[in-house]
Amino acid sequence: LSEGYLRKRLKHCADLQKGPGGEMWWLMRCNFRIPSEEELRRMVTPENVCTYESMQAGLHHLKHMGVNKLTHPSALGTAMNQLPDEAIALAAASH
Repeated sequence: LSEGYLRKRLKHCADLQKGPGGEMWWLMRCNFRIPSEEELRRMVTPENVCTYESMQAGLHHLKHMGVNKLTHPSALGTAMNQLPDEAIALAAASH
């Protein structure tokens, strides 16, 4: 995860602290409250969980086929060219 992404996600609940040696850490704001399990269950739907688990399964399959890093959608063709022929045939047969 990039530093900018973390800052964007954490800025509403934590402050970035810098130490004298240049080290940095996040400190939870005193007015921020971590939601209870019941509140989290209301916020995260079963569909959210299914979407997340499907994404994780797809990532596992990509890694298993040898795709370790895909940083830009236009690089998909390049990534496909790096796959073994059997993986491409298997993917084509599943559609």
